[in-house]
This record gives sequence, C-alpha cells and structure tokens, in this order.
Amino acid sequence: MYYECRQGPLIDEESLISSLNNGKIFGAGFDVLKVEPLPSTSKLLGFDNVILGSDNANHLAAATEYEHKNTIKNLFEALCV
Repeated sequence: MYYECRQGPLIDEESLISSLNNGKIFGAGFDVLKVEPLPSTSKLLGFDNVILGSDNANHLAAATEYEHKNTIKNLFEALCV
C-alpha cells in the first residue's frame, strides 16, 4: 500500500502504475498529485484499489474565514492590542 500526502513529486507515477498492474503494490491513495487536477486520461482512474482524495479542504469558505480571523486575533495578541 502506498499513500501520497505531501505536495510535490515524490514518486514516479508510471512506475507506481506498473507496480499496481503487476501486483507488487496492493493499492495506493493520494490527496496530492504531480498534476492537479488529475487529467481524465490518467491511468490511475482505472484502478479499483486507488483512492483519490482532495487536497482542497483548507479552501472551504469556513476554513478560510477561520484562518483569517485567527491570524488577526494572533496578530492583535502579539501586538498587545
């Protein structure tokens, strides 16, 4: 099993696809990919044992609002305001 959870190229996707095809790796999961969004022609989409997640949870409106409010709160606290 392989899980990719960091930004940037870490593995050779073609080698991973080959390893999935020949059974050397049982499955894989990604929340970041070398190319995003993943092209509809990607071979990774053809596997039942590959899980593709979203790396965009922090871009939700509520998360962005929290991040901004928390940043301002921390700034005011640091400035003793």
